Amino acid sequence: MSFWSEVKRRHVVKVAVGYTIVGIAVGEGAQMFLPSTGAPPWVSPVVLVLIVLGFPVALVLAWAYDMTPEGVVRTGAEDSVSGTAASVEAAPVAAERPVVAERPLVAEQPAAGEHPAVVQAGERAVGEARPTEAQTPVADIAQTAAPPSDRRSIAVLPLTNLSDDPEDEYFSDGMTDDILTALSFIEDLKVISRTSVMRYKGTTKTIREIAGELGVGTIVEGSVRRAGDRVRIVAQLIDASTDEHLWADTYDRELQDVFAVQSEVAENIAVALESVLSPQGKVRLATKPTDNLEAYELVLRGRNEYLQALPDNVARGLQFLKQAIELDARYALAHAHLGLAYFIQPYWSPVAPDRVRQPAKEAIDRAFELDPNLPEAYAARANWKVYFEWDWKGAEADLARALALNPNLADAYSWRSLFLTLQQRHDEAVQDARHAVALDPLSHFMQDRLGQALLWSDQTEAARRIYESILDEHPSSFQAHYFMGLITRRTDPAASLEHYDRALAELDSSIASASRSMALRRLGRLEEADENVTRLEARSHTEHVSPYALGIAYLTSGDVDKAFDYFEEGAEIHDVFILFIRMGADLLGIEDHPRYLALRRRIWRDEFGESED
Repeated sequence: MSFWSEVKRRHVVKVAVGYTIVGIAVGEGAQMFLPSTGAPPWVSPVVLVLIVLGFPVALVLAWAYDMTPEGVVRTGAEDSVSGTAASVEAAPVAAERPVVAERPLVAEQPAAGEHPAVVQAGERAVGEARPTEAQTPVADIAQTAAPPSDRRSIAVLPLTNLSDDPEDEYFSDGMTDDILTALSFIEDLKVISRTSVMRYKGTTKTIREIAGELGVGTIVEGSVRRAGDRVRIVAQLIDASTDEHLWADTYDRELQDVFAVQSEVAENIAVALESVLSPQGKVRLATKPTDNLEAYELVLRGRNEYLQALPDNVARGLQFLKQAIELDARYALAHAHLGLAYFIQPYWSPVAPDRVRQPAKEAIDRAFELDPNLPEAYAARANWKVYFEWDWKGAEADLARALALNPNLADAYSWRSLFLTLQQRHDEAVQDARHAVALDPLSHFMQDRLGQALLWSDQTEAARRIYESILDEHPSSFQAHYFMGLITRRTDPAASLEHYDRALAELDSSIASASRSMALRRLGRLEEADENVTRLEARSHTEHVSPYALGIAYLTSGDVDKAFDYFEEGAEIHDVFILFIRMGADLLGIEDHPRYLALRRRIWRDEFGESED
């Protein structure tokens, strides 16, 4: 930080101006009134001298000390914006005050109405260094003792709905996301994802507590009041370590100007943080994503649903996204998320890949047609290239482009982590997964991706801690129980079976059922394992069952040829789970089998310098 910035941070300028004004007033008053009191002539000059001598003393005190809600404290040195956190002891303790939902913000004047605001940087080529995150499990990330001192890490808390109509709650939530999105365009700024910040809606936790849990140095909070065709938005930026208000403003606008406010908020915060909006960010902010607020809200709800990954959630997500497109067929982001939702559907639902291939491709193509620089469109196309083309290099290039357009896109880091895991580039996969969690620390989807990256890189204890932390909050989580079954499969088959049973109680997944057969055989319960395989085979005659799941079931029963028949069928139809065959090859004892090696060469042809047939 520059010397002038440090002078401003310590309020030296404010003290100098204030002291000068008061000093002049006192000096003028002394010259005017002291003679009438009979005071000796030398008193007035002495007063003036004392005022002058006190000026540098006031500046020194302003530099060294600060007034906080807890009294006078010594002003701590602030780290540069390199990202290094100052020690907890060196930072003044923030006032333990609740967030905006429990207290007034900036003084508001009565108004006819109000409105909110909507709110990316570094392309990485293959082999370049990735951004690094603290090497702690997600459970630890969520329990940071104190907020970092780096102000360029920020979270936007849910804006408080002050409208008379409770139905306007969706509007204030949408504006929270708008501000968050706009902030993503500020260079070198780490912005926490919506999934994590929305958990603090209506919270009584203090700013300091929230910042510590999210690992950020600054917080944006505010309120929205909507009345008729007008809206008022109040927003303020707070240093979480000192409780200092870095910036605050009120916006009274017509409802149709809702998306214009985002630029002003982002630019003002950029100035307050001594940063700048990227040129591409200014272009993005000047473009309205949609004129239909209902469509906008449906996209937010759709993404939240499909990232739950379970069949009912994905189905609802698809429905919301299709409704958004019906309301605004030119809404590029809705098409991009629709494409992403289609790729998630086959994971845990009895949906064959052929059912999503064509609609996913159409959604992606339409998104690019409407907005060639949409980061989510590149993320969606990367999925297409992996699942239907096995074009690993092309997918990585698309995700690099997505992150160059929006470096705070946690979804892109998450998908890239999975694709790197599937290529057995485990160190890179873990780094990307940690980055995704850092951007969206309370999202179970991101935590699950980190757990998978750690599991497949043989960091099983770290993976265990993540899934245990998820189960502490959601004891019935299907994904957490399923992966805990995998984690314990070698060391504790009984515990592994129990986790599979609890997962299947939540969702009758074919892959979980096949994994259950493995656990039964390890426990010597061969008859039950055979019955499980028979049921899975019968089920495949009435609905889609993953060929990879059937292959695992038959492989564990000893029928290797039939198992590979199913594995090869899985490759033929582009079953999503066939891409995981590399991770289980050693456990299944097939790593040297000629048919496995042929499959590997077919799916990961990039590694062998081969092109698509």
